[in-house]
Amino acid sequence: MHAIATRDLTKRFGDRTALDRVRLEVASGELVVLLGDNGAGKSTLVRTLAGMVVPDEGQASILGLDTVRDRAAVAQRVGTMLDTQHTWYPRLSGCANLEFFGVAIGLGRHAARAAALDGLASVGLAGRGDDPVSGYSSGMRARLALARARLSDPPILLLDEPTAILDRRSAEELAALLEAERGRRTVVAATHDPELASSLGARPLVLAHGQIQDRAPDAEPLAIGARQR
Repeated sequence: MHAIATRDLTKRFGDRTALDRVRLEVASGELVVLLGDNGAGKSTLVRTLAGMVVPDEGQASILGLDTVRDRAAVAQRVGTMLDTQHTWYPRLSGCANLEFFGVAIGLGRHAARAAALDGLASVGLAGRGDDPVSGYSSGMRARLALARARLSDPPILLLDEPTAILDRRSAEELAALLEAERGRRTVVAATHDPELASSLGARPLVLAHGQIQDRAPDAEPLAIGARQR
């Protein structure tokens, strides 16, 4: 059984087809980077896999669970990074934010506190956990978002443009944290940045016109949007 699988996954928004009969298989513990320009359908695919978007046709499964029929069970097995910068309570500390989100996903208060402290340490923010998030840099917020995605120790992480607004150093720090997940969790990261795939040593896939395809290992570098600095 694959960790992630789709069959003829299709999603339309009015006259626009965001996903066109997408077929995807991701093995347990694999790192996959989904590449494509803005509007290629990457975010739609990530949200569909997370159970947040209902496809018009086809099927997606997470660990054998249907993302529509078994949406609640899928949510327990997936950690998401969909907005690393703006979905925080800025006056609260990083630790308090993580505790709040831990309780929100069903952890008890003591478990949420423990998960928050462990999460801060795992992303190198233990020394800044008591500081308000309003004082965090973009890179720190991205690392905090990764800690949030891992609060319940999910087997699968789904990321949407995790390095989009980060400078080179912050992007490299986040990539190193993601690379450490290899073999422990299944990671799918959607991005327009081919450097992320290279730095992770991940399997790159290209999404164009709502369709996905594998790239050969010796393919020429992708001519997809440059990293934002």
